[in-house]
Amino acid sequence: KEEHDVKLNMGVWCLICRKIIMNFYNSNKINLLKRHISIHPKAIADLDTDSNNKGSNSVSKKRKASQEFISTYFSNRRNLGPCSRMDTKLGDALTIKWIAESLRPFSISEDQGLIDLVSFLNRVKGVYELKGQLTVRNQFETIREGVEDMIKKKIQDESKYVTITTDIWTSLTSSSFIALTLHYLTKDFSLQSFTLEVSPFSGNHTGENIKLFLEESLEKWGIEKNNIAIMICDNGSNIVKAGRLMGITHAGCIGHGFHLVVGAFLSMKKGNGDSGVVNEQAIANDSNNNTIDRDADVVDYLPVNLHSDLDITFSEKTLATEVRTIVSRLKDIAKYIKNSPKTKERFLVYAKDQQQLEKDSMGPITIVLDVKTRWNSTNEMLVWLVKWSTSIDQFVAYLGSPLGKKEFRNKILPSIEADKWALIEGLCILLKIFYEGTLLLSGKKYSTLSIAFPVLRTIKKYLGQDINFNDQHDKMSSKWIEFKDKYDTYPNFDEIVDKLTRSKDILYKLFRQRFSQLDLNLLWVSCLDPRLSSCGHL
Repeated sequence: KEEHDVKLNMGVWCLICRKIIMNFYNSNKINLLKRHISIHPKAIADLDTDSNNKGSNSVSKKRKASQEFISTYFSNRRNLGPCSRMDTKLGDALTIKWIAESLRPFSISEDQGLIDLVSFLNRVKGVYELKGQLTVRNQFETIREGVEDMIKKKIQDESKYVTITTDIWTSLTSSSFIALTLHYLTKDFSLQSFTLEVSPFSGNHTGENIKLFLEESLEKWGIEKNNIAIMICDNGSNIVKAGRLMGITHAGCIGHGFHLVVGAFLSMKKGNGDSGVVNEQAIANDSNNNTIDRDADVVDYLPVNLHSDLDITFSEKTLATEVRTIVSRLKDIAKYIKNSPKTKERFLVYAKDQQQLEKDSMGPITIVLDVKTRWNSTNEMLVWLVKWSTSIDQFVAYLGSPLGKKEFRNKILPSIEADKWALIEGLCILLKIFYEGTLLLSGKKYSTLSIAFPVLRTIKKYLGQDINFNDQHDKMSSKWIEFKDKYDTYPNFDEIVDKLTRSKDILYKLFRQRFSQLDLNLLWVSCLDPRLSSCGHL
């Protein structure tokens, strides 16, 4: 009976009247087909007319039809009942088999594209066969061209002025790529964003080459340079030069500026002991090809030979070295735990004990490492380390024990004293405002330019205030109250507070140097935003 039903539904399906013309059992199939075609003379005439139209006009109609089909198909789904229990079990087993054999993540079962595909298969009458990779590639190109046309028309119809962003990066395989994104507001103030290009970028990363890429991309997408209000990117001299050559106003990314301020204080220059800061590999490599992908001053943006205009005292230089040394040691600990299954397993023994002791209030035990090019990642690593400081101390102590030396082949990690943990915890509280500011300015569903000035003013005001633990509790933030209650009994608590105060002063000086020459248009943009009309930070 089931096989009979399947064969009965197999056959030719009319897309106009949504009926089966013939099934598996029909013998005179040609006559049946001719007879059914005669029912739809107008549709057949339209089909003949379309087939005679050659050239780009025909291609455009096909693209448009495919776009309309994709956009409307899934909105017209029928409400189908669930399949049988046996079929459900078989489908679940096949899904799990596919995930396991193809090494797919479990989250793929919630992927909207896969859900749409399954919904389509549930809806169609007949058997759908997956195409080969060559066919899929060709179909992908056809649909891609249609989507490009749709985006071009959308940009032309909805925008008058746009903002672009661009950046260059190097993959793990040492291949360079460049991206171009576009953003604009519609008439009803809805933010629209598109990634227009992600392309390999060969040759020297000079301003002239970047300019050439941008001009070709803008011409391809039908965007006039006169309609570009501003180009936002990092302050790399090559990208700034590209904007200048094109006559486009450039603005440095404020989130990237926060990253440089915090990184300048926390990070140590690789290979120079305690006297320097991070030396990004991209900049180190640029000496060979006369290119700069990052800020021109990022190599020496802090340390012991600080810029004279920062007016950093000797004690602040010494403190900066101490902070970087602690952060470097903590990073070594986190990296050692994360990069070895054996060490991770041993650490998790202590972490789970800490979890039970603190009544499972710790959340998942996910080891966090910083990435020098990812904003906020160093702060996230330090917060994680402070959170699991008890377990880390126990793990480091075990490495120094006879059993630990035998198990881990005399591996020694530096121990972190209690006052250093307190200093790092205080720094996490101090740096939280940069973390929150970066998140605010990284919004994807709202315009961030108008809030940039209030965010900068808030951070400046915060860094300019004294850390006074003699204030009443109602004048202190909850985090500083918790910090005081936790460490107030330490014999060197006043020294820790003094180091935090001087750390804040260094950050304040770095912040002012980085953002001292902002375009005043930022202020006017903020003033014109009705959401900020009563904002006290302007």
